[in-house]
Amino acid sequence: MNHSFAFWKHWQKNTQWLFLSALALLLTSLVGLAYYYVNYLENVIHWDILSELDDITISLDPAQSADGMLHIPSKAYIIREQFLASTMRINIEASWIFTILAIIALSLIYTGITFISRTWYLIFTGISVFLLMTLQWDLFLNRTGNWVGFCIIIGFAGLSYFFHAFKRDASTVLRFSTFLVYWLIVGSITIKMSSYLSAITHFSTQLIPQVFILSALFIFGMAYEIPKWFVFISTRAQGSQNLLNFVVLTLIYWFNILLVFLHNNKVIDWDMLYLNPFLLFGLSTILGIWSITDRMILAAKVLNHEFATTLIYIGLAILSTSGIFYAFATANDPMIEVWEDIIIYSNLVMGILFFLYVLSNFYGLFQQGLSVSKVLYKPLSLPIYVFRIMALIILVALFSMKSFYTLNQAVASYYNSLGDHQVANHDYRFAEVAYKQAIGAEFRNHKTNYALASLALLQNDNETAAVYFKRALAKNPSPYAYEGLARSFSDRDRFFDAMFTLKEASKHFPKNTEILTNLAYLYNKAKQLDSSLIYLEKAQEFSSNSPITASNLVAFWAKNGKLATQKEYIQQLKAFDYPSYQANALALKLSTQAQSEVVEISANQQKALDVSTFAWIYNAALFQKNLGTAIPLRDFAQKAENDQYSEDLEFAHAMQQFYKGDKQLTFEQLQAWASSDTSSNKAQYYQVLLNTLVKKESTSDNFSENIVDAKAAQLAIYQHPLNEKVLEKVSAFYNNNKKPEEAHRMLNNALKWRKDNPAIWQMYILQCLTIGMEPYAEDAMIELQKRFPTDYQRFLPQYQAKIALIEKQSAGFQ
Repeated sequence: MNHSFAFWKHWQKNTQWLFLSALALLLTSLVGLAYYYVNYLENVIHWDILSELDDITISLDPAQSADGMLHIPSKAYIIREQFLASTMRINIEASWIFTILAIIALSLIYTGITFISRTWYLIFTGISVFLLMTLQWDLFLNRTGNWVGFCIIIGFAGLSYFFHAFKRDASTVLRFSTFLVYWLIVGSITIKMSSYLSAITHFSTQLIPQVFILSALFIFGMAYEIPKWFVFISTRAQGSQNLLNFVVLTLIYWFNILLVFLHNNKVIDWDMLYLNPFLLFGLSTILGIWSITDRMILAAKVLNHEFATTLIYIGLAILSTSGIFYAFATANDPMIEVWEDIIIYSNLVMGILFFLYVLSNFYGLFQQGLSVSKVLYKPLSLPIYVFRIMALIILVALFSMKSFYTLNQAVASYYNSLGDHQVANHDYRFAEVAYKQAIGAEFRNHKTNYALASLALLQNDNETAAVYFKRALAKNPSPYAYEGLARSFSDRDRFFDAMFTLKEASKHFPKNTEILTNLAYLYNKAKQLDSSLIYLEKAQEFSSNSPITASNLVAFWAKNGKLATQKEYIQQLKAFDYPSYQANALALKLSTQAQSEVVEISANQQKALDVSTFAWIYNAALFQKNLGTAIPLRDFAQKAENDQYSEDLEFAHAMQQFYKGDKQLTFEQLQAWASSDTSSNKAQYYQVLLNTLVKKESTSDNFSENIVDAKAAQLAIYQHPLNEKVLEKVSAFYNNNKKPEEAHRMLNNALKWRKDNPAIWQMYILQCLTIGMEPYAEDAMIELQKRFPTDYQRFLPQYQAKIALIEKQSAGFQ
């Protein structure tokens, strides 16, 4: 047994380059397989987020007045979020990768075949031609017959025979490049001329049978690689324990494979960690590269060139790897189970038979403590092909014990891929036919049933979708199928069926954040707040610091928490840059009347608002009050895409304007809304809010600045339009600067809202006299006398003196 990896260093440079490139591609493919294996269902299904808007009652900026505390009645918005299982997408990228890798792998195999002897060359080329004929080339172009496929195959066979018979001195790289370019040109032209929207999915689908056949032969051929290495490990040093070491290692290995075999066939269901078949495949594939020189001993009569053997081996390895990762990339569970069966059955049978092969041929050498690995393929009695023939017979017997169920799964996996191809081409009717053919072969598989449920959802047929989601749970349940079934129930108002489904899901997937979150939502909807909180906290525990579960918890406390609990929870808030969380955190702070802070908003004005961003900027506008820069709420409100939020955005703009801009405009806006429909509750609310804001501003007494210029005067009026002291100071400023009309306008505006204030009436009357509007002053005096008789009597001498002065000045001019 040759354990050196330097077997390729005596080859020609271009062959070395091709080998190392192919080896790098194989390792990359194995990494890709690991990636798709880890993601599995996430390769074609994902969780969508459904954000639901709710409001809570809050009191803004409470202030003390003569009548008690003044509370500005308002509301803040919270966001509750659920997870929705998406429909099954078609992984077209995976089809491209699979097809390209298959073309490269087949080009490597065809390159190796051109170097072998004539008889075996004709046999292998004949098999290749047969497999290529099954690809249905003419179907790509919507043609009947097989003329297109016939021409393509003639071209391939001609190239292959040219290198084998006439150009035997051509380099390995030239042969490989020629085959690769030929198939890339054929594929490109076929795709270009095809009428399919997605021709690549047709390629990947038609390749599946060929990949199954060639990969099954490859996996069977290397099924004893690991036990073979046990021979090397056990006999690398001479000793009397070599046989015992080999027996123990092999039996432990074989017993673990037997456990996987029994578990996959539902004989046992132990709660334990089983050997992963695909880890076994990857390890055997890599170990097999070290055994290329040994394989030459077995295949010397067929593969008379070491580098040809290597190219064929790596080509088959890449082809097998791409087929397995394509199964995971498309979440095609019947195909995955076919690969599992091929790997486990081959390793189970060949593992024990290789063990017998070693004992029957080399028992004496073991007893002598010699290095058996050096003569492993030079049997003393029974050659290894005898054990391979026995293995094939046993494999057929094992498959027949399951009524060749694996073949049914292979058929189902093919039709699943065909259904994906039809969906990718938007031919949903034929997609349904293909998927139902897959159901006929294996009716419990997750892929087919979930795909059919997805098609039903596209037609808004929740009842049919529920049937297929339930079937998808029969053999390989997933959180996605459980959620899809629960959603189908809830959309048809079958609330308790939805809750029961999710509770069952939580038993199968007790740490699944999405299931726990949705259960919490349903309990909250049923007003079972304790249960809702339990599942929210569980979801948070298993969510790996997810902002979604954290956001839902904040929303829960904002809506349902007592003041003390809310204040305590505010201290636990985190710095998630997630709009829903930010919105709920602001709502919680607003409900506790926490001290205002500047809120940084990163919403794009050019984009339509989603529900989370709307709640975020709305709450931020109320929470900031007079701090920070103004949020362009009106710009958002005026976009047609934000029409559903426009009224709330306008309201938030008015409140923002009250704290940061012209309060007078806020009063006028609220007055307009209150007057629009006096019978509606909303209009009544606006009237109450207007009265509260006016009263709050009327009781405000926090202005002590001097008015030194027009800008200061304007700012003072914006922020304190009803404050007596401000009105008095600004009036004096305008009069001193010969702008009495501005003072009159300011006082007139103030009187709209402060008709109950005699001091403002008196300032207004005097200002009317100042600008020569005596009739308006007289009318105002009549109102003052009606409303405030005592104040009228005190003010009357001042008014009369002002009138007398005006008359005297008028007489002087005459």
